[in-house]
Amino acid sequence: MSEQMNVIDILNIETRVVNDYNIREAGQNERSLLQEALENIDYQNAINIEEPIEQKNYQTIYTYDDNGNTKTVMQNSLFLKYNDQLLVNIIKTVAADSKESYFIRAILLKVQEGKVIKHLVSFLNGELLSENEVPSNEQVVEIPVYEETTEIIESVTVQEIDDCWYDGCCAFRYNGLPWNPLVEYNWCGRGCGSGTPVNALDRCCRTHDYCYSSYKSYPDRCNCDANLVSCASNTDEAGTDRVIAAFIFMQAIHGC
Repeated sequence: MSEQMNVIDILNIETRVVNDYNIREAGQNERSLLQEALENIDYQNAINIEEPIEQKNYQTIYTYDDNGNTKTVMQNSLFLKYNDQLLVNIIKTVAADSKESYFIRAILLKVQEGKVIKHLVSFLNGELLSENEVPSNEQVVEIPVYEETTEIIESVTVQEIDDCWYDGCCAFRYNGLPWNPLVEYNWCGRGCGSGTPVNALDRCCRTHDYCYSSYKSYPDRCNCDANLVSCASNTDEAGTDRVIAAFIFMQAIHGC
């Protein structure tokens, strides 16, 4: 992504665990989206949406310079694990002008014709964004860990993970777990963009770079960012959730 974030100056990205944002405290928008996603995978009657077996919320504060004015975007990324087969991610983003957007992604692990697959379905602001099935080696779904080291109970810094949005190519581990191999991207990251894509997510980033080459400014680039979020939503790679969140943020600061 050779030019993807050079239209603004990102001053700081800070992420921590904030557990007071959870499904019981969520608003009607989140609940409606969750119900819609569950209906799409025919799971609406299988669970009580208020009773996940595990949940975790990562709150990210993006601080950026907009023509000399310091502004912030707040993003809550709530992960809800309902059982060993179902994981849901709700991303609520609040822009500097208080405009809100809601992204939801359901991941359902299932066996089909003797093979384990993940059924992925995503919605953005109530509209179906993407749906796909990908092969998987997992036996259970897990909530991602953003530390990439060991679990910290109440707070977590992801400075190293998010450095690629300042400069350089991204490098992620699947679900942030230290025993998973580090995937070094060739196209995902500011100032990054050469070589052969390493996986499906990297191909999404390359397509995004090509789109930016055709459209030099916003609002023309809004579709580039939207298409990247949609494309990434169809993947299950190391850092998929981080790329989705970052470009929902990009759309928020440009009023897309």
